[in-house]
This record gives sequence, structure tokens and C-alpha cells, in this order.
Amino acid sequence: MKTPSYLSLVLAGTLALTAATYARAAEAEKADKAEKKDDGPSAVDLPPFFAPMNIGGKLTNYAYITVSLMPTSPTAVVDIRAKVAFLQDAFVREVNRGTIAKGGDANVVDTDALKPRLIERMNGVLPAGTVADLKFKEVSITSLNGKQP
Repeated sequence: MKTPSYLSLVLAGTLALTAATYARAAEAEKADKAEKKDDGPSAVDLPPFFAPMNIGGKLTNYAYITVSLMPTSPTAVVDIRAKVAFLQDAFVREVNRGTIAKGGDANVVDTDALKPRLIERMNGVLPAGTVADLKFKEVSITSLNGKQP
């Protein structure tokens, strides 16, 4: 009877270790998937845009605004991302249409009044039911000379 060669033993040992490693990795992956919960689609952050702060027809400051859209489903994320340029255009047109200053104060953006205006424009670009909510991620004011007010 032939005895197994050293090379055969090393090969058999390597194959056994490889199989055990893959089995452990598969178990760990299953455990990770079981622990992770599907929190639904994540927010889509739109590129920031500048909005003029006009008081009495005179430009006084600029507002730097970043908007985040909360999609209704994972497929809605794709729909939103496909229309980012159109949303950006619609939002810039809207903020240039009328004042966004709160109560005549050029240092405060009236986000409560601006939000429905942006939602109306958004609904003109995206299909109904695509977005669950629009949130202001960042709103900061910059004066015409570039300094913070």
C-alpha cells in the first residue's frame, strides 16, 4: 500500500482550512444581515445653492442653502438623483422669484414660508409620492462683502 506523500497531506490540510474559513465567513455574513434592520431609504442631499436676500427690492445678503429630500422608497432615491439638476434649477428660480427673508430681516431666512414654495416646485419636477419630506440641512447667511452678518 502506498503512503500519502507530504504534498498530498499539505494540500488536503489547506483545502480543509479554506473550507472552514469560507463557512465561518458565510455564518458571519448571515449574522450581520440578521442584525441590520432596513431603516428605509436614506436622504438625498441636493447640492447647495445661493439665494438672494432682498429687502425692499434691494439685495442685502445671500443665503447659502442645502436641502435634503427624504424619499418614500429605495426606487424613489434613483428617481430623485436622476432629477437633481432639474430640482436645483427649480429651487434657484423659486428663491429668485420672491423674498426669502423673515419679517424684513436680511439675516434670517423664513424657512417656514420657503419650504412649501420649494415643495411646490419639487412636485412639478418629480412624480407625486416620490418624496416624503423636504428638510433644510444648512442655512447660513453671507453678506455682500463676504463676511458673516
